[in-house]
Amino acid sequence: MVSMLDTSQIYKDDSLEEVTEECYSPPTLQNLAIQSLLRDEALAISALTDLPQSLFPVIFEEAFTDGYIGILKAMIPVWPFPYLSLGKQINNCNLETLKAMLEGLDILLAQKVQTSRCKLRVINWREDDLKIWAGSHEGEGLPDFRTEKQPIENSAGCEVKKELKVTTEVLRMKGRLDESTTYLLQWAQ
Repeated sequence: MVSMLDTSQIYKDDSLEEVTEECYSPPTLQNLAIQSLLRDEALAISALTDLPQSLFPVIFEEAFTDGYIGILKAMIPVWPFPYLSLGKQINNCNLETLKAMLEGLDILLAQKVQTSRCKLRVINWREDDLKIWAGSHEGEGLPDFRTEKQPIENSAGCEVKKELKVTTEVLRMKGRLDESTTYLLQWAQ
């Protein structure tokens, strides 16, 4: 008994394979450079002072997603934009990542002299539909911060009044807060 081969199934499988191959795109040179930089924590941290502003959101997202907590901690005190929003990334935040970011905030707040590089004033940890890393924050009811170069109002050696706004939403499950939320609230107090 000879069985008939269903050629329509072969054609479908081949077309799926072709579509898969067409959708694959190799990483860009920039992505490869970022991955290489992140693998060497000491080099990445030392490069933060010379890093172009446009790369900060991209590197921050990669460090956040891949759990490079030392780099995250070092990025917060030199964040070159006034606004940092995690948006949906907050769902991927574990306790160690949260601790690293809060330690970075502690370093920023403890600095006696504000660096000209860091402009961070607002961190948004709410799960918004918008993916806002450093730019616009329209509709948020936040002050009109700019990301372009702003004149530094304090002279070297002068202490600056430090204000930082952190926004988040707290969800209680069965009357309890999760470990990360509890840690964040203790830090804020």
